[in-house]
Amino acid sequence: MEVLEELIRKEFGSCLKMVAITSDNSRGKFETHFVQNIQTEFLKVQVLICSPSLGTGIDISFPEGRCEVHEVFGFFSPHVNKHTDIDQQLARVRNPGEVSVWFDGGGSNYETSLDVIRRQLALANYVP
Repeated sequence: MEVLEELIRKEFGSCLKMVAITSDNSRGKFETHFVQNIQTEFLKVQVLICSPSLGTGIDISFPEGRCEVHEVFGFFSPHVNKHTDIDQQLARVRNPGEVSVWFDGGGSNYETSLDVIRRQLALANYVP
């Protein structure tokens, strides 16, 4: 996340109003105030970068269901979050203009034993 913040700063400079909240700083005085007053404080910044530390219980919505956020971006690595966690993180912002999601490539190489699968299917009464 620090890399993303650095890349954005490099591209747009210090005039960009940006807040980054991670597990490292989420208990800081500024960050706590920002989160406790997120519906008003959010409108004072142009970019909010957050890790899953800003997740459960956070509702970024605006009166009359106004769309105040042009786009929500999600960047995810494989094998870290379940799809329900990803959905919850992206849904923190209500009524965004757009949602764009990127998943870093990754593969799995799980060893599969057909005998084990057959035995489990038989124990579950799916097959004789």
